[in-house]
Amino acid sequence: MAKPIYTWKKNLKPQVLLDKLSQIVQVTADGKVSFVGWDYHEIIVALENMVEIKNASRDLYLPSLISKAVTQSAKENLDNNTVLENLNRLARDHLATKIKNYRVLTSLSLPLSYPQKKFNVGNSQIHIVADFPKKYQVQRNDLLSQADDMSKSNGSDTHYSKVIVYCKSKSPYGAIKQALEDLDLWRGILCLFTNYKMEMVGDSYKPVNTIRLGKFHTLHEENGNAALNKLYWFEPNFVSANNSKLNNPKLLIKNTLFFINTIAEHKDKSLLTEGVVRYVRSLDEKDQNTAVVKLWATLETLATRGESNCDAISRRISFLFEEYNYHAQILEHIREYRNSNIHSGLENQNAKNFAFQLQFYFYRLFLFYVKSIKDFKSIDEANKFLDSPKEKNKIKEEIEKLKLALKMHGKE
Repeated sequence: MAKPIYTWKKNLKPQVLLDKLSQIVQVTADGKVSFVGWDYHEIIVALENMVEIKNASRDLYLPSLISKAVTQSAKENLDNNTVLENLNRLARDHLATKIKNYRVLTSLSLPLSYPQKKFNVGNSQIHIVADFPKKYQVQRNDLLSQADDMSKSNGSDTHYSKVIVYCKSKSPYGAIKQALEDLDLWRGILCLFTNYKMEMVGDSYKPVNTIRLGKFHTLHEENGNAALNKLYWFEPNFVSANNSKLNNPKLLIKNTLFFINTIAEHKDKSLLTEGVVRYVRSLDEKDQNTAVVKLWATLETLATRGESNCDAISRRISFLFEEYNYHAQILEHIREYRNSNIHSGLENQNAKNFAFQLQFYFYRLFLFYVKSIKDFKSIDEANKFLDSPKEKNKIKEEIEKLKLALKMHGKE
């Protein structure tokens, strides 16, 4: 039997919600299913969150699948086993469909003279273009004509560089997810090198990132048609940015390619990709308190994966510096702020400074992971190294202990 794509998360009880659905479901003689009242929508959202998605392909769109699985199960039996069986069957059927080519049209606040126009990132190919081809532009204009007045008037992105992301997927939802993730991987690495390191005077509600996404993203099939009828994507926190400036474009491209290629070869490339994507999306926030909380969570994902070790981030990142006690205290004070923001909602007018500081530490940690790819087999192994003692005498003590262990259990 094939391994299930989806399972229920442990310690949750989906049957309680399915019992509630059983009370409001109606199935006609010809097999049509309907649900009475508003509880259905609340229950479907909760059931979606109860599904474990670790082994699922990004080609799968869980909200649609769980809704169809529940509807089908209503004709049979609304219990958690039946729903899960239908959910996995629908997922397998979907994954058996053919891969299609898609195009995502968007824009970035890149320098208008960015020297490289085509390159591969992840599973996508990114093209910087002077203008969108007519067959896409007509459909895009039609889609964006539906945008509300507030979205249209919320700052301008007409000066941004136009970008087309070429990708392949078995579903439109998988395509847009892949395209934006690959685009943000590239954009995030660019921001690591182009963002300001600190800002003494400036707008506290202006995002830290210098290279930001345009307002709207549209998804198209090869022939130019919209891939999902009237659906488009938009940036809810859009703040217009000036086109970024590059001091040394050739060096930037060289460094960016080094990072992208190293990530692609790394055993934990999915984790590193997630880290960069979360980093750049954190610093897209115009609310700096939110940016700090998100970026700290990103550091947790990398430096303390699968651990509940509250002081490990400060300890491990400070290991990278000669003045480790100083950097440990800087990180600790940000952690204290982050905790106060999470638990009591307290905010701080210095939050943007904290965001810049965390950006610096994210860069140094990420640089360590990338440059030490040949020294450590995994991120977990690299993190374990960061727990090493810092003082010279303690390091020597550990060496002597390891020599003793080698003598006892190995060969001299």
